Amino acid sequence: MECGLTLRYLTQEPSKRDERTMKFITYIKIDKAYWMYQALQSPPDDEMQRKIFEHAKQLGIEPDATSASKHWSGLRAFAWDTFKLEHPLDLPTNDIETKERSERGKKQWYAVEYKHPSSFVHCLETAIDNYIPEEASPFRVAMSSGKTVQPSQSTLFILLSHLHCTIAYALFGMNVDRPAALNALFSETLNSMKPFKRLHS
Repeated sequence: MECGLTLRYLTQEPSKRDERTMKFITYIKIDKAYWMYQALQSPPDDEMQRKIFEHAKQLGIEPDATSASKHWSGLRAFAWDTFKLEHPLDLPTNDIETKERSERGKKQWYAVEYKHPSSFVHCLETAIDNYIPEEASPFRVAMSSGKTVQPSQSTLFILLSHLHCTIAYALFGMNVDRPAALNALFSETLNSMKPFKRLHS
Protein backbone atom coordinates (compact mmCIF):
# COMPACT_ATOMS: atom_id res chain seq x y z
CA MET A 1 0.00 0.00 0.00
CA GLU A 2 2.79 2.42 0.89
CA CYS A 3 4.53 1.64 -2.42
CA GLY A 4 1.30 2.34 -4.29
CA LEU A 5 0.73 5.63 -2.45
CA THR A 6 4.32 6.76 -3.03
CA LEU A 7 4.13 5.97 -6.75
CA ARG A 8 0.73 7.68 -7.01
CA TYR A 9 2.28 10.86 -5.58
CA LEU A 10 5.46 10.65 -7.68
CA THR A 11 3.51 10.24 -10.93
CA GLN A 12 0.47 12.39 -10.10
CA GLU A 13 1.83 15.42 -11.97
CA PRO A 14 4.10 14.33 -14.84
CA SER A 15 5.87 17.72 -14.97
CA LYS A 16 6.95 17.26 -11.33
CA ARG A 17 7.78 13.54 -11.60
CA ASP A 18 11.57 13.90 -11.72
CA GLU A 19 11.68 16.59 -9.03
CA ARG A 20 9.55 14.51 -6.66
CA THR A 21 11.53 11.36 -7.43
CA MET A 22 14.82 13.07 -6.58
CA LYS A 23 13.29 14.38 -3.36
CA PHE A 24 12.26 10.82 -2.49
CA ILE A 25 15.71 9.40 -3.31
CA THR A 26 17.75 12.08 -1.53
CA TYR A 27 15.65 11.81 1.65
CA ILE A 28 18.05 9.01 2.60
CA LYS A 29 20.63 11.69 3.48
CA ILE A 30 18.15 13.42 5.79
CA ASP A 31 17.36 10.09 7.41
CA LYS A 32 21.08 9.32 7.86
CA ALA A 33 21.64 12.76 9.42
CA TYR A 34 18.93 11.90 11.95
CA TRP A 35 20.55 8.56 12.84
CA MET A 36 23.99 10.15 12.98
CA TYR A 37 22.64 12.51 15.63
CA GLN A 38 21.16 9.59 17.58
CA ALA A 39 24.39 7.55 17.33
CA LEU A 40 26.37 10.42 18.82
CA GLN A 41 24.03 10.86 21.82
CA SER A 42 25.69 7.90 23.54
CA PRO A 43 29.29 8.68 22.59
CA PRO A 44 30.83 5.69 20.79
CA ASP A 45 34.51 4.85 21.20
CA ASP A 46 37.03 7.01 19.33
CA GLU A 47 37.43 4.58 16.42
CA MET A 48 33.69 4.25 15.84
CA GLN A 49 33.21 8.00 16.13
CA ARG A 50 35.96 8.55 13.55
CA LYS A 51 34.20 6.14 11.17
CA ILE A 52 30.85 7.89 11.68
CA PHE A 53 32.29 11.31 10.83
CA GLU A 54 34.25 9.89 7.92
CA HIS A 55 31.12 8.32 6.44
CA ALA A 56 29.14 11.51 7.09
CA LYS A 57 31.77 13.57 5.25
CA GLN A 58 31.50 11.30 2.22
CA LEU A 59 27.71 11.81 2.19
CA GLY A 60 27.92 15.52 2.97
CA ILE A 61 25.76 15.36 6.08
CA GLU A 62 25.83 16.80 9.59
CA PRO A 63 24.08 15.35 12.66
CA ASP A 64 20.52 16.70 12.68
CA ALA A 65 17.59 15.39 14.73
CA THR A 66 15.00 17.77 13.30
CA SER A 67 15.36 17.31 9.54
CA ALA A 68 13.61 13.92 9.53
CA SER A 69 10.65 15.13 11.59
CA LYS A 70 8.60 15.86 8.45
CA HIS A 71 7.56 13.54 5.65
CA TRP A 72 9.91 13.58 2.64
CA SER A 73 7.12 14.87 0.37
CA GLY A 74 6.46 17.94 2.50
CA LEU A 75 2.77 17.00 2.74
CA ARG A 76 1.21 17.33 6.19
CA ALA A 77 -0.68 14.03 6.02
CA PHE A 78 0.89 12.07 3.18
CA ALA A 79 -1.58 9.16 2.92
CA TRP A 80 -4.71 11.31 3.23
CA ASP A 81 -3.43 14.04 0.90
CA THR A 82 -2.25 11.52 -1.69
CA PHE A 83 -5.56 9.63 -1.66
CA LYS A 84 -7.35 12.94 -2.45
CA LEU A 85 -5.05 14.00 -5.29
CA GLU A 86 -6.35 13.82 -8.84
CA HIS A 87 -4.22 11.41 -10.89
CA PRO A 88 -4.11 10.93 -14.69
CA LEU A 89 -5.01 7.24 -14.20
CA ASP A 90 -8.18 8.07 -12.25
CA LEU A 91 -11.48 7.78 -14.06
CA PRO A 92 -12.46 11.07 -15.73
CA THR A 93 -14.66 13.43 -13.71
CA ASN A 94 -16.16 15.74 -16.31
CA ASP A 95 -19.25 16.86 -14.40
CA ILE A 96 -19.96 18.00 -10.86
CA GLU A 97 -21.94 14.87 -9.90
CA THR A 98 -19.18 12.54 -11.10
CA LYS A 99 -16.56 14.66 -9.32
CA GLU A 100 -18.49 14.53 -6.03
CA ARG A 101 -18.91 10.76 -6.41
CA SER A 102 -15.17 10.42 -7.07
CA GLU A 103 -14.28 12.48 -3.98
CA ARG A 104 -16.64 10.39 -1.83
CA GLY A 105 -15.08 7.24 -3.27
CA LYS A 106 -11.58 8.42 -2.38
CA LYS A 107 -12.63 9.14 1.20
CA GLN A 108 -14.18 5.67 1.45
CA TRP A 109 -11.07 4.12 -0.13
CA TYR A 110 -8.92 5.85 2.48
CA ALA A 111 -11.20 4.72 5.32
CA VAL A 112 -11.49 1.08 4.22
CA GLU A 113 -8.04 0.45 2.77
CA TYR A 114 -5.80 2.66 4.93
CA LYS A 115 -7.48 3.77 8.15
CA HIS A 116 -9.01 0.39 8.98
CA PRO A 117 -5.89 -1.76 8.25
CA SER A 118 -3.82 0.64 10.36
CA SER A 119 -5.55 -0.88 13.40
CA PHE A 120 -3.48 -4.02 12.77
CA VAL A 121 -0.26 -2.02 12.71
CA HIS A 122 -1.12 -0.10 15.86
CA CYS A 123 -2.74 -3.00 17.74
CA LEU A 124 -6.21 -1.61 18.25
CA GLU A 125 -9.12 -3.76 19.44
CA THR A 126 -9.91 -5.22 16.02
CA ALA A 127 -6.33 -6.34 15.61
CA ILE A 128 -6.01 -8.08 18.96
CA ASP A 129 -9.36 -9.82 18.69
CA ASN A 130 -7.68 -13.21 18.21
CA TYR A 131 -5.30 -12.64 21.15
CA ILE A 132 -7.93 -12.07 23.85
CA PRO A 133 -8.49 -15.31 25.77
CA GLU A 134 -11.89 -16.40 26.99
CA GLU A 135 -12.48 -15.71 30.68
CA ALA A 136 -10.93 -18.39 32.94
CA SER A 137 -9.40 -20.15 29.92
CA PRO A 138 -5.70 -20.60 29.23
CA PHE A 139 -4.39 -18.46 26.40
CA ARG A 140 -3.71 -20.11 23.07
CA VAL A 141 -2.94 -18.67 19.65
CA ALA A 142 -6.07 -19.06 17.54
CA MET A 143 -7.80 -17.77 14.47
CA SER A 144 -9.71 -14.51 14.80
CA SER A 145 -13.20 -15.03 16.21
CA GLY A 146 -14.59 -13.28 13.14
CA LYS A 147 -17.01 -11.36 15.35
CA THR A 148 -15.49 -7.93 14.69
CA VAL A 149 -13.40 -8.35 11.56
CA GLN A 150 -12.29 -10.88 8.94
CA PRO A 151 -8.62 -10.01 8.56
CA SER A 152 -7.56 -12.68 6.07
CA GLN A 153 -10.25 -11.75 3.57
CA SER A 154 -9.75 -7.99 3.73
CA THR A 155 -5.94 -8.37 3.73
CA LEU A 156 -5.97 -10.39 0.51
CA PHE A 157 -8.29 -7.88 -1.17
CA ILE A 158 -6.15 -4.90 -0.12
CA LEU A 159 -2.93 -6.63 -1.21
CA LEU A 160 -4.38 -7.44 -4.63
CA SER A 161 -5.79 -3.95 -5.11
CA HIS A 162 -2.58 -2.13 -4.18
CA LEU A 163 -0.27 -4.52 -6.02
CA HIS A 164 -2.26 -3.71 -9.16
CA CYS A 165 -2.05 0.04 -8.41
CA THR A 166 1.70 -0.16 -7.73
CA ILE A 167 2.36 -1.80 -11.11
CA ALA A 168 0.03 0.62 -12.91
CA TYR A 169 1.65 3.76 -11.41
CA ALA A 170 5.17 2.43 -12.03
CA LEU A 171 4.45 1.73 -15.71
CA PHE A 172 2.75 5.12 -16.08
CA GLY A 173 5.73 6.87 -14.50
CA MET A 174 8.08 5.17 -16.97
CA ASN A 175 5.80 6.07 -19.92
CA VAL A 176 5.17 2.38 -20.62
CA ASP A 177 1.76 1.19 -21.79
CA ARG A 178 0.02 -1.14 -19.38
CA PRO A 179 -0.47 -4.59 -20.96
CA ALA A 180 -4.13 -5.51 -21.39
CA ALA A 181 -3.25 -8.91 -19.90
CA LEU A 182 -2.44 -7.21 -16.59
CA ASN A 183 -5.95 -5.83 -16.18
CA ALA A 184 -7.43 -9.14 -17.32
CA LEU A 185 -5.34 -11.03 -14.76
CA PHE A 186 -6.35 -8.57 -12.02
CA SER A 187 -10.05 -9.00 -12.85
CA GLU A 188 -9.72 -12.77 -13.05
CA THR A 189 -7.99 -12.94 -9.68
CA LEU A 190 -10.50 -10.57 -8.09
CA ASN A 191 -13.44 -12.62 -9.40
CA SER A 192 -11.87 -15.84 -8.09
CA MET A 193 -11.78 -14.52 -4.52
CA LYS A 194 -14.53 -15.46 -2.13
CA PRO A 195 -17.33 -12.86 -1.89
CA PHE A 196 -16.77 -10.49 1.00
CA LYS A 197 -18.94 -11.63 3.89
CA ARG A 198 -20.96 -8.99 5.69
CA LEU A 199 -20.83 -9.33 9.45
CA HIS A 200 -23.92 -7.21 9.92
CA SER A 201 -26.91 -7.02 7.58
